[in-house]
Order: sequence, then structure tokens, then C-alpha cells
Amino acid sequence: MEKFEHAVAPGWWHGLAVRHYHLLHFVLEGEGTFFKEEVLHRVGPGDLFVICPEEVTTYQASQTTPWKYVWLGFQAGETPEFLRP
Repeated sequence: MEKFEHAVAPGWWHGLAVRHYHLLHFVLEGEGTFFKEEVLHRVGPGDLFVICPEEVTTYQASQTTPWKYVWLGFQAGETPEFLRP
């Protein structure tokens, strides 16, 4: 399991990408967009976006109010206890 806090430059983006693990992003401040399954989502403080294994995604920070977020990545066998049913 990996976790990290990330503050990015205006317009910073990542994608198109496919991952082989689960990845959660929680936005602390700022704004951006998340593109998944042909749907564009606007995200901001307090929003969580989830990337599941093998999904094609792109996400980008706002040009005017770039986001700061924390992320958590894990393999299926490493699912954190707080996410288990």
C-alpha cells in the first residue's frame, strides 16, 4: 500500500492511464476534473474519486485553482481495513 500528498501546478494532468491496482484520491483544496468511462466529473474540496484496476482515466488540475490531494493506492489483497465490508 502506498499513500502520498500531492500539490500540483496549474493545469497539471495525468493520463490517459491504466493502473493494475486501486487508487483513491481525496481532494483537500482547489479544483480539477476527472474523466472516467466517458464522463467528465468536476471535483473539489471534500470530493473523493476512485480508480479501479484496468480502468482508463485522466485527471487534471484547474488552471486557476489547482488542487492539493492525498492518494492511497493498494492491490486487491491489501485492501485497507476501513474499506472492507
